[in-house]
Amino acid sequence: MEKISLNKFNFFKKIFNKSFTGKLITCEKKIDIKKEIIKYKFLKRKRSLCLIECYNTPGSILSYLSVMAYGSVPLLVNENLNNIFFKNYINKFLPNYIITKRNIVSKKYVIFKKVNDLFFYKYKKKYLKNIYKDLAILLPTSGSTGSTKMVRISYKNIFSNTNDICNYLKIKKKDKSITTMPFSYTYGMSIINSHLMKGANIFVYNGSVIQKKFFDILKKFKITTFGGVPYIYELLIKIGLNRLKNKNLNYLTHAGGSINAKSLSKLYKFCKSNNIEFISMYGASEATSRMSYLPFKDMKNKIGSIGKGLQKSFILLDKDYKQIHKPFLKGELVYRGDNVCLGYASNWKDLALGDENFSILRTGDEGYFDREGYFFISGRKNRYTKLYGHRINLDDIEKKLNIKFPNCYVKFLNNKITVFSNKSINENHLFGFIFKRFNLKANMIKFIKIKKIPYTLNKKIDYTNLNVS
Repeated sequence: MEKISLNKFNFFKKIFNKSFTGKLITCEKKIDIKKEIIKYKFLKRKRSLCLIECYNTPGSILSYLSVMAYGSVPLLVNENLNNIFFKNYINKFLPNYIITKRNIVSKKYVIFKKVNDLFFYKYKKKYLKNIYKDLAILLPTSGSTGSTKMVRISYKNIFSNTNDICNYLKIKKKDKSITTMPFSYTYGMSIINSHLMKGANIFVYNGSVIQKKFFDILKKFKITTFGGVPYIYELLIKIGLNRLKNKNLNYLTHAGGSINAKSLSKLYKFCKSNNIEFISMYGASEATSRMSYLPFKDMKNKIGSIGKGLQKSFILLDKDYKQIHKPFLKGELVYRGDNVCLGYASNWKDLALGDENFSILRTGDEGYFDREGYFFISGRKNRYTKLYGHRINLDDIEKKLNIKFPNCYVKFLNNKITVFSNKSINENHLFGFIFKRFNLKANMIKFIKIKKIPYTLNKKIDYTNLNVS
């Protein structure tokens, strides 16, 4: 078997070091990653593309770690993809290998291995793609709903971002995290990567954070940290944060969108009184994962801030693309760092592409910074609309609405500012509030009650499918 030359930034090869002690933990056993990964030695082939359907199970995570450690490129997809989207990935990227629980009916692929409940398929024809030497991972775009457009992450990207996160969060070998999100999502992946880099342990959990089992695991296995998107923290607030009381929890992290000020205030009070740090972070798949952090000591006075850049490299650009130097002036948030992705891939031909971003990411978010240099997001650039000559920030309306009317989501639909909610709301009160705050008259607004709020696979609001039930 040909020896593979591993990229110098590929820290996954640390798994093979004698000093590596990282383990995956379940309720039944502790799994030694170094010993277990040898079972996947058959993946040590010529550099290939491996589509991995990501489940929060030991076998699935070990498959991902093995593909990385042996120098091939994983294409990570969510387990909840429907068959049409799943086949689209296969047809567009023609992976050399597919790792999944699904029974794939295709003349192009054949099962060559089965490990536990995972099937390992290989492409029948022997061929090697032209894969860029520094390409490490293909990751779905932030907020992906099944689009086959993937983010191309380099080894340097993933090393830089993981190292920054480890240093800021002070992750140690003795730490224990728990999976609360799919690792096809950049945030879930980065939690695994950062704990792997330090040889720390990861509890593999595949349930809801509001199940009794989750809280039992936190206590019994002395979990020190976990992360969550706003959806997760809203659920925890709803059932009562006191269930999180646990002397072993050191800190919680949050990313993947903004949490409303009222909920942030509740989280701050709970964490402060229980000696737990709550650290808000801001990121995107295009930046490998995270770009900024807000220290817990600043949370109370900087509610809603994304903090400062991990590499202190945020700038704001005005509409003429000139840098903004004065506080509180809004502009597009631009990030510069070694964790900015190479670019995008829409099919297998794009795997040969090199660096198209040159470490600069235009986030598409609009924001400002205050006098102390803390950044705030005011909305997405594409979440603006014009109505009767008014330039309207839909995110701003949504944030302010949710202070008084929880579970409201705003979209411009059929030439009206349309408010969706799964709660019953007095329309006169709603319209009056919007008129008072934004000077928008009732004939500009529409309220629609829906049965269920649509979410993307990453538990972000799916505005595309926000429509009449």
